[in-house]
Amino acid sequence: MIQKLTTSLDADRRISTPIDDSPRHEFSVRLIDSLEELEALEDAWQRLMDTAVHRNLMFDPDFLIPAFKHFADGAVQVLIVEAPYRNGFSTSAVLCGLLPLKKQPNRFRSLTSGHETWIHEQCFDGTPLLRDDCASEVLHAICDHLATQEKTISLRLDTVSNEGRFAEVLTNVLRERHVSPFTRDSYTRACLRPEFDAETYFEKHVSKSVAKTQRRLSRRLEERGAVSLTAYRDADSATTMIEHFLRLEASGWKGESGTALKCQTANREFFQEMVERCLSKEKLSFLTVQLDGQPIAMLCDLYSGGIGYSFKTAFDDSLREFSPGMMAELRNIEYMHDLGIEFMDSCAMPENQTINRIWGQRRRFQNLTIPLGGPLSRLSVAAMPLLKEIRNSLRRRNSSK
Repeated sequence: MIQKLTTSLDADRRISTPIDDSPRHEFSVRLIDSLEELEALEDAWQRLMDTAVHRNLMFDPDFLIPAFKHFADGAVQVLIVEAPYRNGFSTSAVLCGLLPLKKQPNRFRSLTSGHETWIHEQCFDGTPLLRDDCASEVLHAICDHLATQEKTISLRLDTVSNEGRFAEVLTNVLRERHVSPFTRDSYTRACLRPEFDAETYFEKHVSKSVAKTQRRLSRRLEERGAVSLTAYRDADSATTMIEHFLRLEASGWKGESGTALKCQTANREFFQEMVERCLSKEKLSFLTVQLDGQPIAMLCDLYSGGIGYSFKTAFDDSLREFSPGMMAELRNIEYMHDLGIEFMDSCAMPENQTINRIWGQRRRFQNLTIPLGGPLSRLSVAAMPLLKEIRNSLRRRNSSK
């Protein structure tokens, strides 16, 4: 039986913007490379999360600060956009935009010199945080600052949303700047938007053969002992849940290949700090399938404002024949309906057939490069398709030798 959460996600829904919380359109932009400066912004940063056009949980302060601490090198900076309060609500500034960046490798000398979104290996969404009531102006301010103050030729945006309000804002800003981006790639990945109830969702999106197979495997597993499902979302469970998750994830092919979180110090320390921070603020849960009280499959999910990201999955590889991971995923669909989640991002690869078979909707992303300056900038971005084709041709030629 699923253990219900002691707190509702409704308290964390997006809140409306008070009149005296709105910013004047007098934006200042700066780049931060100090952990202390980032931590000092946490309150204003959380407010930006609550008002962003795209609530990117990978850029939530309780996720990005641990990532910056454990993964960032000297080339990583966090760009922030601030403005004074419109009605003198406070002497401090309103945080209106945020985007972690790093200098692009200079592959073709000055033709492609620029900045790119900082996407580390644990980040699955690179969409900038833009405050909803001034999103276009903030994006203009980001481009202007990079072009004039940082002398940046182009801005490379990776894994950004290609739908909804953010895509609309981006399209309008590019049109107003009279520039055309180079779209390097576009793709979809599985997401979940709950139906009226879990039963309706299963009928619409989960095939009868998948459900039948899982029921059969569940019965076989129950012959080995008592099977239960528990959700943990309290800070007191952090240490135990972290240990269980790291052990399970390392029990399979990720442990053998050295890619499990436990195998790399930076990944392990990031995960531990991120989980502790998020659990203390009820932004994370571990959904755990147990056999005789011992975890055999775990899902680590992030939540905020009715939005969820399925961040990590782990299962006991010695019980692979029973598909404990699929069992957890199917139970998680029921759990998300119980929680009242509005939207859940799978964070899965586009070709992940396990998730694609049971998560019925798709979310659109794209990777693109934006020219920021004058003729040289436009020329450099316009030349990228040709440069890409030359590079691919050379690779094909070398591979055939």
